[in-house]
Amino acid sequence: MDLILLAAGFATRLEPLTLNQPKHLLPVKKGLFVDPLMRQLFETNKEFNRKVIITNDKYFAQFEKFAQKLNQGYEVYNDGVNSKDNRIGAIGDLLNVIQKAGLNDDLLVIAMDFIFEDFDFGSLIDFFKAKKSSVTVARKEENIEEIKAGSCILFDKKMKITRFEEKPKNPFSNLYGAPYYLIKKDDLKYVKNLPHDLWDNCGQIVKAILKESSIYAFQYDGKYLHMTTINDYNKIKEM
Repeated sequence: MDLILLAAGFATRLEPLTLNQPKHLLPVKKGLFVDPLMRQLFETNKEFNRKVIITNDKYFAQFEKFAQKLNQGYEVYNDGVNSKDNRIGAIGDLLNVIQKAGLNDDLLVIAMDFIFEDFDFGSLIDFFKAKKSSVTVARKEENIEEIKAGSCILFDKKMKITRFEEKPKNPFSNLYGAPYYLIKKDDLKYVKNLPHDLWDNCGQIVKAILKESSIYAFQYDGKYLHMTTINDYNKIKEM
């Protein structure tokens, strides 16, 4: 399979910190915000044929330097967008890099601003192989406002997703959909068919696949870091 890391947002709610620096590479107490994710992925390097990062024109040079320093075979692609007014959305960036990099395999897609503090990607990939279907990650969330701002999932006893809603006004479960997606090669066509006005929210990946195929939930209830505001950063940087 191939690995895609999504990092093309402009993080306007974190300005002025992100005027010249991507939020993923902001310094924290023990290095960079994204360091825990990169360490977790390093443990499953052998699973990936290709590893790519898609970012925007504004942050491209910084991610290239990051990848070179990391020295783990990451390829960095530029979506060509230099302003938040012209952004193409997470799914637009996903489809953009698939085409530019010539990817044609199963995919692990991760939004780089969402990091579980202790996550085993090996177990996630094993679950994907066992189900032989696309997979996303679900976690229990008692804060209903978090679910309203994200997504809500319902699945059966076999972990097969039966219902999914992005930004639900009335959540129907306490299961939050995390932005980690293992997409079967055969299911990618359903994502490609999404209309452009839905490209902003990567949770639409689940909705598109659920409508036409099968997708399962890998449940993981560990702590996570999701940086979207200055308050988030102020808390995370001291951890």
